[in-house]
Amino acid sequence: MNRNRSVRMVVYLVDLGEGALPVNAAKNLLLEEASGGEEAAKAAWQDAGLPEAGVVTYAELDRARGRLR
Repeated sequence: MNRNRSVRMVVYLVDLGEGALPVNAAKNLLLEEASGGEEAAKAAWQDAGLPEAGVVTYAELDRARGRLR
């Protein structure tokens, strides 16, 4: 990742407020944790009742992570 993109991402995350992630970033993190298992990640996301758009908190993301295990 280049330096300019890194700075833009940090600014974007800060603008969302502390402890919040955009849904797309959170979904990517969950997918990585599921070792690329899209169906498992999707099921965990839905089981946790997370939204399809907007932002999620780290606590909400952790709830979905717990459903992967």
